[in-house]
Amino acid sequence: MINTIFVPTDFSEDADKALKYALELARKAKAKIIVFNSYEIPYSTSGMIVSVTDVLKEDAQRGIDDTLIKIKEWGYNDVQTEGYIKSGGAIATITEQSVEKNADLIVMGTKGASGIQEVLIGSNTQGVIQNSDIPVLAIPKTSQYKEIEKITFAADYKEIDNFDTLNILKDFAKLYDAEIQILNVITKPEEKAKIQDAIEALDLEEFLLDIKHEYYYEENDDVVSGITGFVEQNSDMVAVYARKHGFLEKIFKKSVTNQLAFHSKKPLLAIKEK
Repeated sequence: MINTIFVPTDFSEDADKALKYALELARKAKAKIIVFNSYEIPYSTSGMIVSVTDVLKEDAQRGIDDTLIKIKEWGYNDVQTEGYIKSGGAIATITEQSVEKNADLIVMGTKGASGIQEVLIGSNTQGVIQNSDIPVLAIPKTSQYKEIEKITFAADYKEIDNFDTLNILKDFAKLYDAEIQILNVITKPEEKAKIQDAIEALDLEEFLLDIKHEYYYEENDDVVSGITGFVEQNSDMVAVYARKHGFLEKIFKKSVTNQLAFHSKKPLLAIKEK
């Protein structure tokens, strides 16, 4: 169940876009929203540091207060919301505080018009995805909230040790009565003949027994563009299982050299292997 959604913000337009998406999701799931801002204290040996810290803290608190007011002005009076600030680096504090608040999901925006590409190239969002055990939903700047009908689960068809980590995927599917499309990108012709064995090895059938789901494969010599092409044509959201040493790391590396091919405008749900 999605009960608590943690939404970091830097008070930018991109962050507001992600917050509005999170609010719609919270309304649908009857979940609580926690808005969070971290402010980083500059390193200094002078006495100026105290006054600068006070200013940064005051600005951060003012930003949170204004954001909570905007949420009401946007018409989300029915969504339970709270907000707070903490000093520290963005990635570390988001990762720590989301755990502290027992969040079920972190929702963050991405900068730039290139959507998921920006998440994978370099940003605080990427850093949180790589460091947080809590699932992260990254919202591209160009993404508009809509009821989810199909979720593409980009799978490498390798065995999953702990299916509990994928419960968030089922939560989304049940919340929207959505179909899960289990997608594998075949980069070598010889892999095609082994795909049925790979599906059986993945062993998702029992886990997804009560969820609508289908298996798909795309032939593409580039994993990233294969996923993107499929998602843009067939899906409302893409979910990836971030193995400790594997699939998502490969995507991070591949995306740097394939930037032009990866322009998805759909939300990305990153689920980390535990």
